[in-house]
Amino acid sequence: MGALEFDFAQVCFQYMRLIRFYNHTNFLIVAFGAFTLGGNMTYDTLKDLLVLYFSFNIGLYGGIYALNAVSDAEDDARNPNKRDRPIPSGAVSVEGALVFITFLWTFAFISSFMYFETVDYILYYLAFILVNIAYSFYLKQMKYIRFFSAAVTSPLRLHMGALITNTSVPWTAAIIVFCFMACVQCTKTKLEKKLQFKECNGWPPMRLEALCLFGIASCMIIQATTMVPAHHGYLMISGVSTLFFLGASHFSSSCASVLIGADVTQKPKNM
Repeated sequence: MGALEFDFAQVCFQYMRLIRFYNHTNFLIVAFGAFTLGGNMTYDTLKDLLVLYFSFNIGLYGGIYALNAVSDAEDDARNPNKRDRPIPSGAVSVEGALVFITFLWTFAFISSFMYFETVDYILYYLAFILVNIAYSFYLKQMKYIRFFSAAVTSPLRLHMGALITNTSVPWTAAIIVFCFMACVQCTKTKLEKKLQFKECNGWPPMRLEALCLFGIASCMIIQATTMVPAHHGYLMISGVSTLFFLGASHFSSSCASVLIGADVTQKPKNM
């Protein structure tokens, strides 16, 4: 009986790994949109964000991460640092993962509609699924496109956060978060593949990072000269986040793992 309980706990643990909680720092972009573009931090807003976290990040994105795990299973099996992930290791079958994805997405759609009583979030959810399916099975293989396609969801997150407080999103704010996430994705991939200061996805060393940082700086200047007072917080946090997330990730592997979800843990070699 004890062995059965242990096996059940292990199975649950492996399925929970598919949700990739270490990547959930990206929910900060949703909160960012709610609190820095004119919204007020109230109890109702915090409650809405908490419900949205479970519905969106755990439900919808848990399913998306599981789908990514299915599409990457063969590549992960050949990677010494990723072969112990649930699907390539055999701890979770592809069929089991697909059932888990169906469960998570059903929970996401039903919970968002029942709580928010609007289809607005469902439309956002559908957009996230379509973008991620295109990324997982096609766009991530395209030269020069991978990091930008991975960043497309960031403005959607910002808009979804602003929706909670009925706040509009300036185009400059959307571009700032898009460039920031493209730079994060590039940094994450280079750290995982040990390609710092080397070509990655066709981009010469530091070229994409420089382009993204230029885009962030340009939009911050434009927004600073045209913004309403409530957007001061957005600009300040944007600048600090860019420096902190990317700078700390380059200096420390543990920071890279926590801040941008980079899988940089070295697996011991088999003896």
